Amino acid sequence: MQQRYNLLSGAGTAANGAATTALIAAQGAATNIRLISGVVSVTLAATGGGGVVSLKDGTTLIMRWDANAVGSFPFTFGEATGYPLSANSALNLVVESAVTNQATAYAALTAYLIK
Repeated sequence: MQQRYNLLSGAGTAANGAATTALIAAQGAATNIRLISGVVSVTLAATGGGGVVSLKDGTTLIMRWDANAVGSFPFTFGEATGYPLSANSALNLVVESAVTNQATAYAALTAYLIK
């Protein structure tokens, strides 16, 4: 059986009041997604302390950054292998844990969809 690799891209914003956004929707049980690279940017800092921005495989944490200051966080898992995501699970951008107001964060990324 021959596997096909398609390139996926995803982008979105998570903010106070809409703290979770799907960057790549679940693709079905017969597919695999491998996250290649991207950038997460905090465009409005959290207030009150404790704010974080995260990439999550469904609800499972992949990476987390401080969201108490504006900044950009590029990442790469390599084009050869990428980071494997759970089958039929969305890749989410989440802002959370701030004491007063959640941060506003934007993410853009690429991944392989393997069928």
